[in-house]
Amino acid sequence: GYQGFVVEGDGLQLTDTPKRAFARAVSPNLFAALDLRLLAGRFLTDDDIASHPPVAVINSSLAAKYWPSQSPLGRRVQLDGGPAAWVEIVGVVSDTIGFGNQPQVVDGFYLPLTQWPPPGLGMGFIIRHAGVAPDERSLQRAVWLVDPNMQFFAHQSFAQLYFRAAWRTRFVTQLVVTFALLAVALSLAGIHAVNSFFVARRLGEFGIRIALGATSHNIRRLVLRDSLRLTLAGLAAGAVLAFAAS
Repeated sequence: GYQGFVVEGDGLQLTDTPKRAFARAVSPNLFAALDLRLLAGRFLTDDDIASHPPVAVINSSLAAKYWPSQSPLGRRVQLDGGPAAWVEIVGVVSDTIGFGNQPQVVDGFYLPLTQWPPPGLGMGFIIRHAGVAPDERSLQRAVWLVDPNMQFFAHQSFAQLYFRAAWRTRFVTQLVVTFALLAVALSLAGIHAVNSFFVARRLGEFGIRIALGATSHNIRRLVLRDSLRLTLAGLAAGAVLAFAAS
C-alpha cells in the first residue's frame, strides 16, 4: 500500500513527511512477468536477503518526481511501516499503470520479499502466459509447484482487474449517456411539436398556395426548409453552449 517515506538528508521525519509512494514487496521474477524495462542500476536479485543491507528499486515516475536532475541510485530512503534501517535505491524501472477508478501511473517502490515479508496471510502471484489463458487447475498446479501447502483461492486476468476497478467511471459514463439520449429524445419531441404548431398555423397559407398551383411536393419542401433552418440555428446555439460548459 501507500507508505510515507523520507530521503536521507532532507531533514524530514516519518511522522510529518508529505512524501508518499506505493510500496510493493516482490520477488525478483516480477520484473520479467510484468515486462518492466531496466532504466538504470539493477533489478532485485535472489541475493537481496534479510541478512543483507535493505535495497529497493523504484519506477521512473518516482525518480523523475524526487530526483529530476540527478540519479537516484545510491540514495537512501526510510519507509514508514518498515524496518528502521535506511533502504538504498539500486535500480530504476519503467512505469506501470496502477489499478483504480481512473487507472494512472503510480509512484512506487519495489522491495525484496525476503527483506519485507508481508504482514498478512495473503500473497499474490502474477503468471505470464502465451496463447490461451490457463484454466484454474493449471494455475493451481503452478502455485503448488512453488509451495504445495499454499491455499489457492482466486484468480483473474489483468483485464478483469482493470475492468472491475473502473466501475465508477463506467457507471458515471453510462449515466451521462443515458441522460444525453433522453435529452436528444426530448429535443426531437420538442422540434416535432414546434413544427406541428407552425404547420397548423400556416394551413390557410398552404391552402392558398395549393389554389394558386403549388403541389404537395412544393409544400413539403417549404415546411422542411423552414424546419431545417430552425434546427440548424438550435444546433449552432447548442454547440456554442456545450463548448462553453465543457
